[in-house]
Amino acid sequence: MMSFTAKSQFVSYNASEGKSAAKKVADTTITSAQLIGILTLGDTTSAISLPLDVTFFDYTNGTSQGWLYLYRGKVKGKTTDTIISIGVVAIGTSQFKFFQALPVGLGLPIFDTFFAKDSVMPTKFTDSDAMMKNIRANADYKMFIANEPNSKSAVVPIRFSPSSIFFPSNTLVWGLTFFDQKNPNSTLLCEVNGRTGETKCQSFTGVEEQTQVSSFTITPNPAKNQATLTIPNELFAPNVSVELFNALGTSLQRFSVSINITEKITIPLGGLADGVYFVRYTANGRNYTKSLVIQN
Repeated sequence: MMSFTAKSQFVSYNASEGKSAAKKVADTTITSAQLIGILTLGDTTSAISLPLDVTFFDYTNGTSQGWLYLYRGKVKGKTTDTIISIGVVAIGTSQFKFFQALPVGLGLPIFDTFFAKDSVMPTKFTDSDAMMKNIRANADYKMFIANEPNSKSAVVPIRFSPSSIFFPSNTLVWGLTFFDQKNPNSTLLCEVNGRTGETKCQSFTGVEEQTQVSSFTITPNPAKNQATLTIPNELFAPNVSVELFNALGTSLQRFSVSINITEKITIPLGGLADGVYFVRYTANGRNYTKSLVIQN
């Protein structure tokens, strides 16, 4: 396995540029390799050990010195389906780039929920530079960054999302969750449609106002073992659904509830790590989303 250490030899590139190099490596490992997602690690890399000392994601132009390409296929000589990750770096200059790819063990136990099953990336999609251009033009992003200028995203992925926040399930989306590690209660979630470029962002605050109209409240927030949703009368419906997402937009829990107008909804949170999550309440065909901070 090859290893790189000097940052100076790497150049940044768009997400689509490294596909060919990654596919060649994937074809040596699995048969019928299909690209199912691309991601880079943003500014938080401690959770994943990589043999690449690169700078992840430039929020000014939407490029990275290292992208990870996720391929689904069958292990050669077997009928077992598998998902492999190929890390790609570019060496040279912005005009002349040589792409080097190698298999990378991500060690992320989220593939089954992070990627929609049997979905394959299209040949053309909203590239990373266009995605970030759209986000920077979004009014909610501008307002959030003005108040939280040090916020960055931990992971920057594009994939068919089984549980998109703003778009229908299994939509091709870029997903970025911006937060400041010094102020985790203030969070911005952005999604960009990978086909159309449509961009939606929404900011969340960990502690909600109890008097907020036309929305639900979560108490306590931050929470530990469980949280309670209080639904105002105007959002009541006999049959509703509640869904819990992590900061990557992955659905962790979903359940349908039949309630009376005076009842509250309890969400179990046992076993979840500290961090920012999102609760989506659906009633009468409309979705309402709030952030929830877990502190054990």
